Amino acid sequence: MPPRTPVEISATTVPTIDHEHCGHEFFEHGGQLFLTVPCGTVAVFDLTVELTPQERAAYERQGLDAIRAMADQIRFDPDSYRGRHRAGVHP
Repeated sequence: MPPRTPVEISATTVPTIDHEHCGHEFFEHGGQLFLTVPCGTVAVFDLTVELTPQERAAYERQGLDAIRAMADQIRFDPDSYRGRHRAGVHP
């Protein structure tokens, strides 16, 4: 059997600002700030939302504490954020 050739998945890297293992990924993409949070219990799914101007302002005032609190809110009530989900935007 011939050796396998590595395949390049993506040449684009997106800067991750903060992450917690199995908790959240906070990143910038295209000049916008996004937060991805794993949600669910049995069936786990990722929910990615773009920060609103008010959420960005909270991040600028409170730093990562605001992002971590928002991640907790999304995780505990994902239905409230489902309408803001941005499919196809990944860290």
